[in-house]
Amino acid sequence: MDSDLVDFLAFVALAGGILAIIVNAFLAFAVFNDGRRIQSSGGLFLVGPNLWTMIVFLTGVAGLALYWVCHYSTITASKSEIR
Repeated sequence: MDSDLVDFLAFVALAGGILAIIVNAFLAFAVFNDGRRIQSSGGLFLVGPNLWTMIVFLTGVAGLALYWVCHYSTITASKSEIR
């Protein structure tokens, strides 16, 4: 392979990784704040906001989707049905 192409691909991989870390950190911060708000009203599902933050940071959009399904979608039972 051409050396310039290898350098370019390495740069793209590095930039993509850095962008993914930034996006995951932003999503995790948003989930942490939302989790604290939900926990104060007694409605957090399964685990606390710290673990939800780690799940979202490590898995990204997939973890955010799981958080949303557990707390905001109509797929899950309503809070009155759980209690």
